[in-house]
Amino acid sequence: MSSKTASACIEKAVPVDAAVIAWPAVNGGAASQVARPQPGRPQTPSAAAARTLTFREQRELEALPAQIEALEAEQTALYARLADPALYQAGGEDVVEATARLAAVEQELPVLYARWEELEALADR
Repeated sequence: MSSKTASACIEKAVPVDAAVIAWPAVNGGAASQVARPQPGRPQTPSAAAARTLTFREQRELEALPAQIEALEAEQTALYARLADPALYQAGGEDVVEATARLAAVEQELPVLYARWEELEALADR
């Protein structure tokens, strides 16, 4: 391929994936041509598609149901505690602590459920 051909591709605004790369061959000095792979088309299956659980992820998956159970039990206990009128008669500090912990538990649970689903999907591959 000559420099005229390369500059002609540039002048004609040929897309990069359709262009041909040329360089002198090691033996004989003749030009070799190699077509570039098209972007967006994977040459091999992606690593994510063939990925399985790591040892750490397997242990995490095994521990998640117990963690979720513990948080749900804590959530139930906090609801019962906040429903008790004696808590409000004792003072505001306990109410604030219980309410803050309940809010934290309610934010943690969906994160744990999502992680559990993610790990289960990987384990099913």
